[in-house]
Amino acid sequence: MNVIHDDRRNFMRMDINCNIHYAAEGGTPDKCAQLRNLSACGLQFICEEDFAAGQRLEVLVEPPGEITPPLRGLATVLRSKPLEEGGYAVACNLRVDG
Repeated sequence: MNVIHDDRRNFMRMDINCNIHYAAEGGTPDKCAQLRNLSACGLQFICEEDFAAGQRLEVLVEPPGEITPPLRGLATVLRSKPLEEGGYAVACNLRVDG
């Protein structure tokens, strides 16, 4: 069942603050950034790098604690927006491995 929200998304976004590791597709996710939000089919993170739309990244989300296991997947960059305080907000589609 798809639920439509005021922002016209099919899935709700969860605000989450944890580490996300990333690398170019095919690489080992070794660069660290801060995850901002996550949904069933996408995510947004804050990092120091600017990415082109369409670039694909290997990602590894590491939730705090031991209850929730890490999430590994392939992210496709939708947009990268510069932030006033520095860095970039990077929005991606997400395909979870598994």
